[in-house]
Amino acid sequence: ADVCIAGDSCFLYPFPSQSAEFYNKINLGTTLRVIRLWQNNDGSNWLQVQLSQNSFFNAPGLRPSRGWINVGFLRKS
Repeated sequence: ADVCIAGDSCFLYPFPSQSAEFYNKINLGTTLRVIRLWQNNDGSNWLQVQLSQNSFFNAPGLRPSRGWINVGFLRKS
Protein backbone atom coordinates (compact mmCIF):
# COMPACT_ATOMS: atom_id res chain seq x y z
CA ALA A 1 0.00 0.00 0.00
CA ASP A 2 1.11 3.54 -0.71
CA VAL A 3 1.82 5.92 2.15
CA CYS A 4 1.49 9.71 2.19
CA ILE A 5 1.94 12.48 4.75
CA ALA A 6 -0.87 14.90 5.66
CA GLY A 7 -0.37 18.51 4.62
CA ASP A 8 -1.43 21.62 6.52
CA SER A 9 -5.06 21.68 5.24
CA CYS A 10 -6.02 18.02 5.39
CA PHE A 11 -9.53 17.05 6.48
CA LEU A 12 -10.98 13.55 6.91
CA TYR A 13 -14.44 13.07 5.35
CA PRO A 14 -16.87 10.13 5.72
CA PHE A 15 -17.37 9.95 1.93
CA PRO A 16 -15.76 11.64 -1.10
CA SER A 17 -17.75 14.88 -1.36
CA GLN A 18 -17.18 18.49 -0.32
CA SER A 19 -20.84 18.56 0.73
CA ALA A 20 -20.07 16.05 3.49
CA GLU A 21 -19.31 17.36 6.96
CA PHE A 22 -15.69 16.49 7.76
CA TYR A 23 -14.79 14.41 10.83
CA ASN A 24 -11.80 16.50 11.82
CA LYS A 25 -8.62 18.14 10.63
CA ILE A 26 -5.69 15.74 10.37
CA ASN A 27 -2.51 16.99 12.02
CA LEU A 28 0.32 18.13 9.76
CA GLY A 29 2.79 15.28 9.23
CA THR A 30 0.37 12.46 10.11
CA THR A 31 1.20 9.29 8.17
CA LEU A 32 -1.67 8.00 6.02
CA ARG A 33 -1.96 4.64 4.24
CA VAL A 34 -3.67 5.06 0.87
CA ILE A 35 -6.45 2.54 0.24
CA ARG A 36 -7.71 3.81 -3.12
CA LEU A 37 -8.14 6.81 -5.41
CA TRP A 38 -11.59 8.08 -6.47
CA GLN A 39 -12.50 10.72 -9.03
CA ASN A 40 -15.93 12.40 -8.77
CA ASN A 41 -18.00 13.47 -11.78
CA ASP A 42 -16.88 17.07 -11.15
CA GLY A 43 -13.25 16.00 -11.66
CA SER A 44 -12.21 16.31 -8.00
CA ASN A 45 -9.88 13.58 -6.76
CA TRP A 46 -10.10 11.86 -3.39
CA LEU A 47 -7.97 9.36 -1.53
CA GLN A 48 -9.49 6.84 0.84
CA VAL A 49 -6.96 6.62 3.68
CA GLN A 50 -6.25 4.84 6.95
CA LEU A 51 -4.54 6.92 9.64
CA SER A 52 -1.30 5.50 11.05
CA GLN A 53 -1.46 3.19 14.07
CA ASN A 54 0.33 5.75 16.26
CA SER A 55 -2.14 8.52 15.46
CA PHE A 56 -4.22 10.08 18.24
CA PHE A 57 -7.28 9.68 15.98
CA ASN A 58 -6.86 5.89 16.01
CA ALA A 59 -7.51 5.54 19.76
CA PRO A 60 -10.60 3.37 20.44
CA GLY A 61 -13.85 5.31 20.72
CA LEU A 62 -12.43 8.70 19.81
CA ARG A 63 -12.63 9.32 16.05
CA PRO A 64 -12.77 7.32 12.84
CA SER A 65 -9.36 6.14 11.65
CA ARG A 66 -10.44 5.68 8.02
CA GLY A 67 -11.99 8.16 5.64
CA TRP A 68 -11.51 10.32 2.58
CA ILE A 69 -9.25 13.33 1.89
CA ASN A 70 -9.68 15.73 -1.03
CA VAL A 71 -6.54 15.97 -3.16
CA GLY A 72 -8.02 18.49 -5.60
CA PHE A 73 -8.12 18.47 -9.36
CA LEU A 74 -5.52 16.76 -11.52
CA ARG A 75 -4.76 18.25 -14.93
CA LYS A 76 -4.68 15.97 -17.92
CA SER A 77 -1.41 16.06 -19.87
